[in-house]
Amino acid sequence: MSVFPALRIADGRASPVRCRHLARLADNDDLIFTLVRSGAVTWNRGDREASASSGEAVLTASGETTTFVGYTPAHLLNIRFNRQKLSSRLSHAEDALVRAVPRDNQALRLLKSYVSVLNDERALATPGLRLAVDDHLHDLIALSLGATRDAGELAKGRGARFARFRAIKADIAANITRRDLSVNSVAARHGISPRYIRTLFMAAGTTFTDFVLYQRLARAHRLLTYPHADGRAIGAIAYESGFGDLSYFNHSFRRRYGATPSDIRASRTQDNGLT
Repeated sequence: MSVFPALRIADGRASPVRCRHLARLADNDDLIFTLVRSGAVTWNRGDREASASSGEAVLTASGETTTFVGYTPAHLLNIRFNRQKLSSRLSHAEDALVRAVPRDNQALRLLKSYVSVLNDERALATPGLRLAVDDHLHDLIALSLGATRDAGELAKGRGARFARFRAIKADIAANITRRDLSVNSVAARHGISPRYIRTLFMAAGTTFTDFVLYQRLARAHRLLTYPHADGRAIGAIAYESGFGDLSYFNHSFRRRYGATPSDIRASRTQDNGLT
């Protein structure tokens, strides 16, 4: 993937293999951060060896002779960085080479949730957005490897913050049907404070409560427009969208869409010539 200003991305699968990358054949000295999505692999550069399995990562250099061994079929995400740009953010770039980053590394966990943005066309729609994603990836990988103090502070306020917010919104979407969904439960799952979550939503111009409400209303709206849901009671749809109070659901729905749930259902059947 070459849409980013300062990095290249390759996401693919490999069969069990053993290969040797020779430094004399390299045309650059880029740094390559490999996230092992599944499988078990090892890198060896002679003086150092690093093994990684599902959820772990390793940094290598294109300009070094390295042996790669894939013991099992593997799914690998490779992110290639300009060496100077990434190294300038690291406390000890050379020490970070050919060392496994554990799966429970907090920044790596954020990175794993953030990479879904690579499949989001809206997030990559303009040069400015692509530059932001480029910076966020640099931030998260620098934090996972050991960022300098200045780079770390910048990354926490930029890339890590954005990735955290994206992960929280994904968590809400995954649990939107649960009526016990709350800022406290989400904060507990992510190991952060409810206050921090509220701050993230405030910076985005909304609140946690409103975001959850709009997600639930959007789910109910989709269900009301599905043909296979015609026979289902509106109360059941509200319940399955996370609402426990039908009156509150009807009031919120009408305020959001300017029509009642029954109106939305009726308009769909009319548009399809079913009435």
